[in-house]
Amino acid sequence: MHARHPRLAPIRFAPACGTGSDLLFELDPARLELRRGGHAVELRPQAARVLVLLVRHAGRLVTTAEIRQALWGDQELGWRNSLHRCVRDLRCALGDDARRPRFVETVARRGYRFVGVRASVEHASATPGPTRGWRHFLRHRGVVFAAGFTSAVLLPLVFLIWCSVFAS
Repeated sequence: MHARHPRLAPIRFAPACGTGSDLLFELDPARLELRRGGHAVELRPQAARVLVLLVRHAGRLVTTAEIRQALWGDQELGWRNSLHRCVRDLRCALGDDARRPRFVETVARRGYRFVGVRASVEHASATPGPTRGWRHFLRHRGVVFAAGFTSAVLLPLVFLIWCSVFAS
């Protein structure tokens, strides 16, 4: 089995302030596809390329010059309007607002910054499967409930029975 190049692995992200899986997006850089809650989100390829570039540099200002060089090369005419249209398309696809950005922040006359949070990056390897952290654990509420119930109810009950048996 071939391992995919790590840079082409799907990228999951959500807004920094958001909660719930309904705001979780998955971006496939290899196919330039965006999904939300498992459903495809319509996005033109060039807008998807801009998103890939921004997400890869999450939290850092990506200048318009960097974006231009990466996506339009030495093209002199039309790239700026295309970039603005791509960002507008991204905001529409992500349900974002330029005045209160949850994903793509505009830094006037300088560039753009991805302000969402990368939820996980999955790499295909010899041992497949996503990295599972505390968020995965919290998604399984039954496990959390069982642990809480055991700690709060059963342990004190066992302690009381233990004390009554050995106190006599």
